[in-house]
Amino acid sequence: MLLHALGDLKAEVLACRTFTELVSGGALDRFRSLKRRLGETLLHPRLLPVLLETTVNIKNRFRMLWEDEETALLADTNKVRDLEKQLSGHPEMATPDLREMLEVFRLGAPALRRGEADREPEARGCAQTQDCA
Repeated sequence: MLLHALGDLKAEVLACRTFTELVSGGALDRFRSLKRRLGETLLHPRLLPVLLETTVNIKNRFRMLWEDEETALLADTNKVRDLEKQLSGHPEMATPDLREMLEVFRLGAPALRRGEADREPEARGCAQTQDCA
């Protein structure tokens, strides 16, 4: 039954098409919770190889979807910056709502860059942490 549950979790993660779907779907949290609940039982000779394979598959899917998300975020960020440049020459074209959104973006960009630097070790070195999927 436990091996079946691991297979179901792995299949659920591998079926995710976007990073958002993966993170919001709950499978990562359920997998982490399962590993915590197993405790030393996860070292059982029949369970450990399946658990390790599932962990590697989930980690690889996480990494692939994160890289896709990161690429999309960079492209969107570049579009916003291009829009800002275009509007700097024609400020009359920017609506109040657009100006407000650009200001929110400007204020959030430094925090995003700081968070990016903080997350890099986590995203790239995920295998080194015990709580990583």
